[in-house]
This record gives sequence, structure tokens and C-alpha cells, in this order.
Amino acid sequence: MIFMLRLENEEMKLCFVVRCIALGTVSICVLASCSNGGAEEDAASFVALAKLPDITSDTSLDCKRNVNPIATEFGNNHDAVVLPGGDSSAYQWYMIISGPKKKHYGQLYGSNYPTDYPSSWTLIDDHYISTSTYEIDDGLTINNEFFVFEKGSIFHLDSELEAGSGKWEIVSQFPEDLDDVGVYFDGDTLHMFGEFGKLKGKPDGIAIGYYIADFVGAPKYFSNWRAKDNKLIDPNTNGSMVWGVGDPSLMYKDGLYYLIADIESYDSPYRVGLWVSEQIDRGYKFAGILLEAEEGTDSLLNYRVQDGEFLIFDETIYIFANWRDVDGDPGLQLPAFESKKTRVVGGYECNVVNVTQKVSEP
Repeated sequence: MIFMLRLENEEMKLCFVVRCIALGTVSICVLASCSNGGAEEDAASFVALAKLPDITSDTSLDCKRNVNPIATEFGNNHDAVVLPGGDSSAYQWYMIISGPKKKHYGQLYGSNYPTDYPSSWTLIDDHYISTSTYEIDDGLTINNEFFVFEKGSIFHLDSELEAGSGKWEIVSQFPEDLDDVGVYFDGDTLHMFGEFGKLKGKPDGIAIGYYIADFVGAPKYFSNWRAKDNKLIDPNTNGSMVWGVGDPSLMYKDGLYYLIADIESYDSPYRVGLWVSEQIDRGYKFAGILLEAEEGTDSLLNYRVQDGEFLIFDETIYIFANWRDVDGDPGLQLPAFESKKTRVVGGYECNVVNVTQKVSEP
């Protein structure tokens, strides 16, 4: 919650504004001089700090949500990672969905014709282990070998995914300056995007940073890491630190790079925003909020949407993200999740659209 109090003493000709941001049970307040324009101008300037960046991209995506999630029987599903299959793989595409916090397993799915429909995915393993962590950030398939990235470590598998549960091994590290990363490989260079810095009181970065590394093959696979931009994506363009970002995913289509990332503030739960650029390493323009919660007690996403992951198949764009529900309706009793709250992974089918420049609202 963000609030403001104006303190004025006409006799002493003193005027101060106290501007506060609530961080759970603690509030951080800043004392500043009043503006010449009076209370209305003070309030307007403070509200402006909490606004999203202006929409400056002429291109965006229009996404239609599938009504049904990939699965409802596992509980606390989150952080989907999509991997192309290898030359001898049974499926063209695979998806690993992370699961319960203390058990470090998830589910492995396969598909030859992936879409946002749950029926297009086949459950292969309901206790799949790729790392010893709660989640995995992103993954790659290079030369029929598989890689996943999490908490500064790069995990590698040189067998088929179906037989890989518990067999992934750490082969290299990436800079811990970035967290909750997304990766893109162009054939020579690994491009890594991730949370940079920390938004006070929140598990997010204050910006999306950008690193690159060379692909060098076995045994380390990735080397010569270089920091390129600590604020490739900066949601706090108004000079405040009220927006946090993280969990990026990148795709390239028809000459443009599309980067999605979680975005939240102290009084605004997770949504997924979109930035678009003609170059992978610079010039990203905000295209607005792409995915967000939907009101209603019968909704599986009436609180927040986050952790988006791109997949392009047959020229169609799909995004998979996790949906959070807080009221327990429509009554799903998912295991490994407190109370009646639910978290599941669902899909969207998206189309490229043109948009006019406008100012976004918080």
C-alpha cells in the first residue's frame, strides 16, 4: 500500500509531505518538502511514482487463455520450462513443471503437437527430479543435450529426458548477480536475462539484467561470462523503486525480440509484462501488461499470474504461466498446498498485434 500525509503550518510557513510504502507489517516513509502547487500536485506527483512505465512499443501480443490448466491433481505447480526434444527423442517438445517446495520434484510432459490445451500434453513422469531445488528457471536443448538453470548452477543431461530423473549433473556456474533467469541461445552465444538487485521487502529484482557467455562444449559448456547491462529492462522509470521484476522469458519472431517478465509492486500482485525490441541487447520498449489475474470466486487465477514461458510451434505463439487462487473456489483440494488455495500452470495462445502509444495505469 502507498499513502501520503501532508503536514502544513501556515504561521511558521512550513510544509512537509510524508510519503510511505507499506512492506507487509513495516512501512518505509520519506519526508519531503511540499510542492508549490499544493496538496493536489503533491498527491499527483506521488501517484505518478507508482505508475507502470509508459507504453512506447508499437507492437504487442494479444493472448487468449485456455480455460483449463495443464493439471490439477498435483498441487503447487509453478515455473514451467519448455525444452525441444533431441533427434532421437520420443517427443518433439517437453515441459518440466516444478512442484512441492520441500520435495524437489515436479512433472515431465511430452508432446509432438504442443498447444495450450492440456490434452496436447502427455504426462511422462509425475515425480520427475532435475535438480535438488524448489524450482528451475529455464532450459535449453543444444546438440541433443539438455540444460537447465537454477540458483547460479547449470545442470546437464546427455540422455533422453524420459530416463533422466535424478541423473542431471552440475557442469558449470553462472554469475549470481542474476536470479530467476531466462536464457536464449543463438547458436554461438548464450544470452541470459534475470533479476538484478533486490526490491526491498520483495523477492524481485529492481531491473532485468543481461549477461552473455560463449558455448565451449564439454566439460563446462559455457564460459567467459560478460555483464552487458544491469538495467536492460527498468520498470522504475519514474525514479522510484516501487516495481519489482523477474522470471523473464525471451522469444524471437519476424525480426523482433519479445521479452516477458513478472512485475509486481507493494499493492499490486504479480502480473506478466511485455517488452519488445529490434535488438536482443538494447532498446526494449514497454508494451503493457500481457497476463493478469481474473476476478471471480470460480477462477483459478483470481490473485496473480507469473513465471511466463514462451513456446513457438508451427508459427503459433504459446505462453505457459502459473495461476494463483486464494479463495479455494471452485473447490479444488490440491495436495501439498495450504488451506484451499491453489496454484496451477495454464496456457495461452497469442497473436502479434499493433498498438497505439498510450500511458499505462497502475
